[in-house]
Amino acid sequence: MTMKKWMLSAAVISTLLLSTACAADQEDQAPSDPAVTEPVGDDNTESGEQEQEDEKEQETGESENESENESENETETEGSPDDSLNEAGDDVGKAAPASDQPAAVGESLDYHGFIITVNGVRESEGDDFLKPQAGNTMLVMDVTVENGSEEEKSISSALSFSLKDEGGTAYLPAINSDVKEGLDTNLAPGAQAQGEVAYEVPESAKGLILSFVIPLLEGEALWEIR
Repeated sequence: MTMKKWMLSAAVISTLLLSTACAADQEDQAPSDPAVTEPVGDDNTESGEQEQEDEKEQETGESENESENESENETETEGSPDDSLNEAGDDVGKAAPASDQPAAVGESLDYHGFIITVNGVRESEGDDFLKPQAGNTMLVMDVTVENGSEEEKSISSALSFSLKDEGGTAYLPAINSDVKEGLDTNLAPGAQAQGEVAYEVPESAKGLILSFVIPLLEGEALWEIR
């Protein structure tokens, strides 16, 4: 009986040891959990795609900027006058410097800050008190004088204007009710005055030149009347 118990106990112990060994072998052979790795390739792909998208957006932005610049340039070219035309437009109405070359009727001259324009010429029959003598005519010049300086200036139709023919003959002013006054005044900076000056001349007179001068100032402004 004692031998049988011992053998039975040895068998149980052997069985337990065998079971324990088998369990350990199964644990050793069991596949380990795979390491979780990040998809490096996917990140690289996403990074590359992001860079491509950024480059495309940059190129698109540059293209849009270029298109906007071209549109603005076209608008400036089409919608506004050319610079040369602007310069030409600015010159319209600008007074030329007075010189010894007579200007035409309708042109403006700058004489020491006086901007003078002979707007037109007409003939007059005078009034009941003063009429042209036989063989003569009365020429009436419509004139505008502007003070283009920064100080007050004075003008006098009798002292500032004169009319001469090609032979150098000077004619006296003709004053009558048919001639509009207004050229004997003081002009503030930027102010202007408009009036008429008239002269009785022979109908055969040629090379008539109207001049504007201010005593003590150099030179004169000249216009060819006829």
